[in-house]
Amino acid sequence: MKKCFVIVACAMSFFGCSEEASINSKNVVSNDSSLAEEEYILPYFDFGENGQRIRYEQGVRALFKQPETRNVLIVGSFDEFAKLERDYAIHLQEDVDYKRSIERPLDYVCRLSLLAMGQNYEYIMTQSGDTLLSDKIIYEGCEYIGLECDDCDESSEEDPYLKHKTLKKIAKEESFENEVSVEVYPYRMVASSFITNISSLYSSAGAETYFKKRQQVWRGPFVGTVWRWAAFDPDRNGVRAYCFERCTVDAGALSCTKPTSSSDLDTSGDTEDITERCALRFGISVSGSIDDDGPSDVSVSPVNDNVKEFNGGVVGLHYVKHKDIEFKAMTSKGFSSEVRKLLHTYSGFNYR
Repeated sequence: MKKCFVIVACAMSFFGCSEEASINSKNVVSNDSSLAEEEYILPYFDFGENGQRIRYEQGVRALFKQPETRNVLIVGSFDEFAKLERDYAIHLQEDVDYKRSIERPLDYVCRLSLLAMGQNYEYIMTQSGDTLLSDKIIYEGCEYIGLECDDCDESSEEDPYLKHKTLKKIAKEESFENEVSVEVYPYRMVASSFITNISSLYSSAGAETYFKKRQQVWRGPFVGTVWRWAAFDPDRNGVRAYCFERCTVDAGALSCTKPTSSSDLDTSGDTEDITERCALRFGISVSGSIDDDGPSDVSVSPVNDNVKEFNGGVVGLHYVKHKDIEFKAMTSKGFSSEVRKLLHTYSGFNYR
């Protein structure tokens, strides 16, 4: 397979997506004809043993899709890679049709911005040869949520999940754990908060919401139709993220400080996309000198460098509405167990 190499000096702009990225989600239909008009699952693939993508033609009993031709991207630094990933995240947030065109793995939850990048690029590497993104790297960063059952008949008419799992009927989980799962069969919301610190390079903090449905899907002529957790768009999917410089407990009372330094101006955000990040950026730079007569030659200028390390905490509020069911969850990351137990007393949290 021919590979194209692209060298960039700065990856701030969004790179064009492949032809498949223009697929309208309404053309992606469920194999269950009774649900085709009401609920359609999003484009999907399977992970192979080493993370390779196994792709299928959806909605038809066809052979496997031909492997897509993807480029290899060379970036000058990890910082450029991080900026590119943010560009993809913004595009996904602003373009619903593009977001729906991204293929998601069955039975896994993965960062959508990385899946979108992986749909365009087979590898993203630095000029020194370090691999920053590949199918295997994406695979290793995903979480498996499938049914682990050796004697299950996944091709049966009835979902084996119904026999081997205690069905949950609670659509709310406000424990502030790092990750929670809320289920009302056949739906499942997986919610989490995250803080990612790449030493001396880049920091990211926010919250993610994934929504899945137990669904019969076509997995090629050798396997046929089987039950899997597949991604699809609910009627509404909202997530809100709050970042705090620190939270402390004094005499049993919780006190939280929002970031006030120039390094963390934007402390919360909300979106209808599945991922929301707190904007951790330096806001302004002040320079000048001070002598006996006071300050002189003072200048203020904007700075857009990344925060290299975020040592605070993040709270995610996750809200999904589908049909007449409301799924809610509160998650957190970066807090002590003592603080986490009292987060529910903080009055500033509101669902999107």
